[in-house]
Amino acid sequence: MERNVLLKAGRYVIFKFRLKSIISMKYEIPSIYYTNACPNCYGEVSSEEMYKGVPCKKCYKEGNICNIKLKGLKEYCEFLEEIKKFKEVFREKTGKRIYPLQLSWFKKFLISKSFSLIAPTGSGKTTFSIALSSYIKGKKLFVVPTTLLGEDIERRAKEMGLNVLLIHSKLSKEEREKREELLRRKDFEILIITSSFLAKNFNKIKGFYSAVFVDDVDSILKQSRSIDKLLMLIGIKKEEIEKAELYVKGERKFEKFLEKVRKRKKGSLIVSSATTKPKTNRVSLLYALLGFTIGKNESSMVNLEEFYERLEEKKLIEVIKILEDGIFLFFSIKQKDKIRRVEELLKEGGISFYEYEKANREVLEKFRNGEIKVLIGLSFRNNPIVRGIDIPEKAKYVLFYGVPYIEIEGKKIGDITTYIQAVGRVSRMYSGGITKGISIVFVDEEEAFSSLRNRIR
Repeated sequence: MERNVLLKAGRYVIFKFRLKSIISMKYEIPSIYYTNACPNCYGEVSSEEMYKGVPCKKCYKEGNICNIKLKGLKEYCEFLEEIKKFKEVFREKTGKRIYPLQLSWFKKFLISKSFSLIAPTGSGKTTFSIALSSYIKGKKLFVVPTTLLGEDIERRAKEMGLNVLLIHSKLSKEEREKREELLRRKDFEILIITSSFLAKNFNKIKGFYSAVFVDDVDSILKQSRSIDKLLMLIGIKKEEIEKAELYVKGERKFEKFLEKVRKRKKGSLIVSSATTKPKTNRVSLLYALLGFTIGKNESSMVNLEEFYERLEEKKLIEVIKILEDGIFLFFSIKQKDKIRRVEELLKEGGISFYEYEKANREVLEKFRNGEIKVLIGLSFRNNPIVRGIDIPEKAKYVLFYGVPYIEIEGKKIGDITTYIQAVGRVSRMYSGGITKGISIVFVDEEEAFSSLRNRIR
């Protein structure tokens, strides 16, 4: 979809509303004719036709404007038709109506093909990505940070009737060989791998993908050369990447060359995250070659009550007894030695729990039905509880026993990325809106807590 066509249509709509505003003031105004202003034939159009939101009388008589002989409005009407089709596909595949936010992402896809999808956890990014992958023809690739998230996408994609192939390090030797044979034969619609697999086994997945979805781009940014691999998978040539590198370093003579690269047909790269502040210059390649950047999330679309308590074992157990179930309990690195002691207290209180370290569907099902009241883990960003669990009907509370933090040059800084990812487990989008969650931080480090609180605000 050409940007200039949509811009023309956009200016037309803006003019229409401005004119409407003037007419609503009830002043008697004469008919005004504008030359070269009809959005369809670029001929003469009157102020009345503009007010009604229709093309000129030569183009349009009555009914739907997209049913006329289309010229200038052809791509605009195709744009509307694509939106209508995707709404139907989304409902068919998910059983739900598409949310306005998700629809805005689809419009970005139609206009730009490649873009960054930065939004809070629980806002429907993964559901949208799977539905979009079913809409796009050809082979699609999902790159995820953890096996657990990969298994969740595999389950949801299969529920949508898609042919999915998931490969990860936890497979048995026999199962891995079986799946890698399917990979060699390209016997899949959607391939799902971890960012670690991408880094170590690029030769096994090489080829052209009509769309690559990076679910949580933070893990990719840690390995800057992985960005080059993603670009090659959607049809960007090595020579083009090299020239883009020189352009990013200041050699502007490649500007026209890169403009042609951006315009030519290739696959789509869609990267998503809850919060991202790129720390590698290689993300500049995305702008040079695809025309988009990875920006900081500025959305506050989260439904969360936040509380703070002093660190006390007895207080923690009291709170857990009051909350009953649907609880995630995270221990900071400083407090990890207290895990066994707290587990003993939970056992004495008759509270069922599980120390969750690896992907385990059976455990998640027990948590979902209430057999397990508390899931326990460490508060660091790659913990499988922090990322990838999507149980909005059960997950309600997230407790931090000790402030999540990272240490930089001797200073303890609140780990906002881990915090946002973790609380996202209990405030998630569903058919009725966004679930309400509660976060309680048991404070042990004042410096880290002050930093975290300032960054949350």
